[in-house]
Amino acid sequence: MNTKNNKPVITLKSIKVHHGLSQETHAYTATIYVDGKRFGTVENAGHGGCDNVHPDSRKYSDVRELDNRIKATYPKRKSEYFPEGREEDLEALCCDLVNTHNVRKEFRRLMGRKLVARKNGTSEIYEWNLKRKPIAPDFSKWAERFGDDYTLLNTMPPDKALEIFRGESATV
Repeated sequence: MNTKNNKPVITLKSIKVHHGLSQETHAYTATIYVDGKRFGTVENAGHGGCDNVHPDSRKYSDVRELDNRIKATYPKRKSEYFPEGREEDLEALCCDLVNTHNVRKEFRRLMGRKLVARKNGTSEIYEWNLKRKPIAPDFSKWAERFGDDYTLLNTMPPDKALEIFRGESATV
């Protein structure tokens, strides 16, 4: 494993979320990649417990080492419960990545079936059912109809629309 003091890039692949099993936390399984190389697997049963990380090396010291590297290189995470900040760790990063996976999946589902818009000046997202036709819907008539009151996410570049959908962008 790379032991440099640089910030590790953590990604999850093959994410499988089991929503029916989730009670307090995500019930999921995934493969962890660190700096583009397979590190191991992670799973959570969804009962409120910690993630179980299984490194491919079978050395759990590698997990502790990665956690220490994350704590040393990632900024503290501030929240209403931790105003001073809480040290970042592998479990929190995995949770964020699973949340992002779920939001992207929901976003793609909505964009294929509905007209999705944000009311300008607010963070409110609205959805309208589209009558499915064999051809792609023409959003120009909707843009004229809503005028300056709404921003149509369906007509935006996907990354920008997802940013607005997640509530990460206050401006269009």
